[in-house]
Amino acid sequence: MSLPITNSQGTKIYVCPAGTNVSTPAAIQTAYASAKLIGCIQDIGSLTSTRNVQEYSCLSQDAVSKSFGSLTLGNFTVGMLYDAADAAGQSELKTMFDTNSSRVAIVGLSDGVFGATTSPTCFTMDIGVSSIEVAIAKDNAVMMNATVEIMSTISTVAKDAI
Repeated sequence: MSLPITNSQGTKIYVCPAGTNVSTPAAIQTAYASAKLIGCIQDIGSLTSTRNVQEYSCLSQDAVSKSFGSLTLGNFTVGMLYDAADAAGQSELKTMFDTNSSRVAIVGLSDGVFGATTSPTCFTMDIGVSSIEVAIAKDNAVMMNATVEIMSTISTVAKDAI
């Protein structure tokens, strides 16, 4: 019996205006239609959030207790082939950086398709861009990297059809 996997190939990232409702499959199906697709992504790394942990122990015994505190939101780097003519996703990332503004991101996996009545498993979050890098190296394509800051909790919206 084979193990179920979700391939990373086919993952897409869409950027929507701040405040866009992406809380349900139906909302995502509406939002993606006018969202801006970030083209030719090479890597997005990990979507990370962590909870601060405080550990307590006594000198007189080996017992240990832990308390969980506030959430720390991570960042990820979107690596892309640079496209000077891109008027959608890459342009939107540059605009976010230049104007110090935020958007809503939809990261859609390869286990379904974006359509009027379908959507894949999605991770949604508010984002901002803290750095833009254009990498130019010998014997390589020009690459663009954007450091994307996660600004809200990451929500998982299961794939679904309406």
